[in-house]
Amino acid sequence: MASEAREISETRANVRGHARISWGIACLAVAALSALGIRLLWAWKEKMGSLHEVFYFHGITIWSLILLATILSGLAAAAGLFCLVRPVTARILGTLLRRLVRALVGMVVVVATLAWIYSLLAFTLLDSMCDLHQVTSDSGENVLMEPAYRPGSYYLWVQKSALVYEAVKGVETRTASGPVVPEMCGLESHGDSLMLSCGAGTVSFPKASPTATK
Repeated sequence: MASEAREISETRANVRGHARISWGIACLAVAALSALGIRLLWAWKEKMGSLHEVFYFHGITIWSLILLATILSGLAAAAGLFCLVRPVTARILGTLLRRLVRALVGMVVVVATLAWIYSLLAFTLLDSMCDLHQVTSDSGENVLMEPAYRPGSYYLWVQKSALVYEAVKGVETRTASGPVVPEMCGLESHGDSLMLSCGAGTVSFPKASPTATK
């Protein structure tokens, strides 16, 4: 009876160990895919920056996506290591060697956690600094505004596709007086051009061609 109970206990422990390993590998795969997503998003951001374009979708910017991928990668990596460390190190023969391996893994986790926290804080700061505001005309055209450092001036982007806006160049983007308040601005469509009015200041510029980022 004692041997049968021991065998049943060992079988259950093995099943739990295999389940933890499976979950750990799955979490690490999610972390790796999230890290790859961060690299791809960063490359896309750099490409759009060279074309003077920005990503925007209902308040979500490219920094929001990078921040989300960073959070997901860190949490998935932590969950994966939590699931894998004990069942994997339990297979190591020798108490001293097993403790040494666990200590090394712990040091790696601490360093990786500090790097993750640093990236998380940096991307959170960059996302909070991205002060984009969408202004929509009665006919459905959209532009993005971002107050500039110079009082009364702002940056302006016109919608190029569903998710991409391109910078408006060659026009004076300033209000007549006072700070920029995007909520008080109005957008009107006039044929192939748009007119943005902010207080007494008005700026006219052409619509973007409806094509995606190359």
